[in-house]
Amino acid sequence: MTETGRLADYVIATKTPYERHDMTFFDNFFPYCYAQYTRPVLTPDPDMKEDWEVMAGLSKRLGIPFVFRPPAFGIVHPGAWELDPDNLPSSEELIRWSLDESLMDTDTLMNSRSGFIREEEPPTIEPGPEDDGARLDVCPPDVREELKQCLDADPVDDTYPYRLTPRRHLGVMNSAFIRQERTHKLLPNANTLYMNPQDIQAERLANGGKVQIESRYGSIEASLKADPSMRPGVVSMHHLWGALDASDPGENPGAHVGSLVSIDRELQTISYMPKQSAIAVTIASL
Repeated sequence: MTETGRLADYVIATKTPYERHDMTFFDNFFPYCYAQYTRPVLTPDPDMKEDWEVMAGLSKRLGIPFVFRPPAFGIVHPGAWELDPDNLPSSEELIRWSLDESLMDTDTLMNSRSGFIREEEPPTIEPGPEDDGARLDVCPPDVREELKQCLDADPVDDTYPYRLTPRRHLGVMNSAFIRQERTHKLLPNANTLYMNPQDIQAERLANGGKVQIESRYGSIEASLKADPSMRPGVVSMHHLWGALDASDPGENPGAHVGSLVSIDRELQTISYMPKQSAIAVTIASL
């Protein structure tokens, strides 16, 4: 906790994939019946917890029962396990329980280091039932109204004429590997702002120069790069780069696009998620 004492200043560090028991719960994505179970190969810090253990601790403090259910994809388990907060099982026990109703033999799978393929007859797709005329409404009235409210609430104006969208870099997944030396060789300018050449010319900016990106809630700095594939009026940057406090970039140089959004305003109606794309911004030379 920092001196401010805000809840957002707490950091709960959980075990990484190499430090915990895990298995493939996305097996419905494979072309055959395959699964793999892995044991930890690294020893984590003694204070590290798995994410489900953090949830169990919060449930205990809030007095809410902690019920464990396997993922809905891949493995179909009919039951639920209400865990005793004072006598939690191990992660391996949770995985074994999840496998009780699967097509895999638990011991065989857990002892197959490279995973296990279950031999089975290919599925047969039977003819569909008679068409009853039912169709999916891709834009029901409530969705249409929410889209209208979104458009009406964020008109394009001269103050913030551009819309910032997310972007990915080849070889970087979210915040993974952004501190690696090879990553910085491939991306020497860290987080770059990509902009249509016509917009660069119209704004009298310099390709490769430093620019300031400002929204209603904050501003960041980045290197500018011309990208003809960008639609005029739209710019893009990679997310999860840079420190939130620009004065202390540490080992993660770059611009933190989270500084451009609000966690109090422009929230999604149902889930209250912050706005994460089409951020209204203005671009200026530094």
